[in-house]
Amino acid sequence: GKFSDFAMSTDVLEFSEVFAVAKGALNAGRLRLQKDKVTFKSHKMGKIEQVSAADVRSFNWMKSARGFELNIMEKEGRSSKYMGFKEADCERLSDFVSKNYALNVDEVERSVNGWNWGDARFNGSLMSFEVDKKLAFEIPLNDVAQATAGKNEVSLEFHQTEDAPISLMEMRFFVPNSADGDVDSVKV
Repeated sequence: GKFSDFAMSTDVLEFSEVFAVAKGALNAGRLRLQKDKVTFKSHKMGKIEQVSAADVRSFNWMKSARGFELNIMEKEGRSSKYMGFKEADCERLSDFVSKNYALNVDEVERSVNGWNWGDARFNGSLMSFEVDKKLAFEIPLNDVAQATAGKNEVSLEFHQTEDAPISLMEMRFFVPNSADGDVDSVKV
């Protein structure tokens, strides 16, 4: 099968071989954009996830481990991530989104220099870690089971899923003291 088949009419744009990313698991399925909604249907389970076009705040496009990925941010802060797109899909997607949703597909540049320091940014239910104002990685906060703050450390423990053969259990972030030394950086 093809990695990213697509079909497009004036009212529908469909990608039949993409993956929804949920708790580290990749779920193969079909992503369909219509004038009034965005729908993903899982090939394995037949489960349908749907977002009303009126609820979409933004579309982000970036290079990923499986070609390209599309991140759909909703107005109340929820996000949905889909992987397995080809570079050429971006133009079709941008045209459709512009025409039907009056939004742009923003291309996000990733940080790939390997540095392990940067800034955490919170956007709705998503934490983004940026290095030199470029995205290093994102963490959907609904994947976090528990967060613990220590003197100079923040620890995140993640919900586990049986759908992923390997999953991330925990991440720890070192938080250096503030420049003035009087402010607890972890609580800021």
